[in-house]
Amino acid sequence: MALTVGSDSYLSVVEADAYWAERNNARWAAALPADKEAALREATQYLDGRYDWVGDHPGAGQPLGWPRAGALDHEGRPLTGIPQKVAEATAELALQALGEPLAPAAVRGGRTRREKVGPLEVEYLGGAPGGRSYPFVTLLLKGLVRGDGNAPALVRA
Repeated sequence: MALTVGSDSYLSVVEADAYWAERNNARWAAALPADKEAALREATQYLDGRYDWVGDHPGAGQPLGWPRAGALDHEGRPLTGIPQKVAEATAELALQALGEPLAPAAVRGGRTRREKVGPLEVEYLGGAPGGRSYPFVTLLLKGLVRGDGNAPALVRA
């Protein structure tokens, strides 16, 4: 099924190709179109699942988190459409998704109880959160997410 910007992804393959061509990225250029589409879909799903966007979702008729109603940038200007930084974050994550899942199943927690440097040994606390972080993406999205973007939003039931 063809990729549709606004329904499946925040970015088209052509736009992602241009983004990575400006950065002379051979890995993206060498990928098959179907793999690029799958990576863009995964990146978009990751962004919408991971970040608590500013503004309000306009309703059930829109499958993605952007565009938003009432969203303002850090200087108070209205945000319309899909912000450029969201598109750039999509490209960044899509490149990662070409090689591995963005959110693989966690086999351990993330809080370190003990770490020994030689010979290496790491022990994690039980119940510690696992997962990966993408600091550059978080920097790109500054001002577009609630909180600092480093922790999932807390939602009351």
